[in-house]
Amino acid sequence: MRRLENFRNPGPFSLSVTGTSIMFHAEEDTTLLYFRLQPDQAYRKCAGALEQALQVSTQTFFHMTLAVGKDAGKIEMLRQRIDSMVCYPFPLRAEGFDLYHIWKPVRKVAEY
Repeated sequence: MRRLENFRNPGPFSLSVTGTSIMFHAEEDTTLLYFRLQPDQAYRKCAGALEQALQVSTQTFFHMTLAVGKDAGKIEMLRQRIDSMVCYPFPLRAEGFDLYHIWKPVRKVAEY
């Protein structure tokens, strides 16, 4: 956390939502439904600044979680419903990001 004290987000940035995907057998044998994302150059600049501040490589699994559950059939039905109502690709604009501690219990740590 000390490494992030002086971090300043160079955003805003855009992401293009290119479609949905499902990851079977995710953590705790769950099924994960997510949007696939394609970041723009401004996002890559932000990720580079974050990597520099943290001195580690950032994640390259660009996604936005939509649903997680044990019932793969329900997750697949949800995916089909979303895909029937959405035209891909579509843009998302982000002003910043939030840092979460994702292990139990989940808690918001900071906002950038």
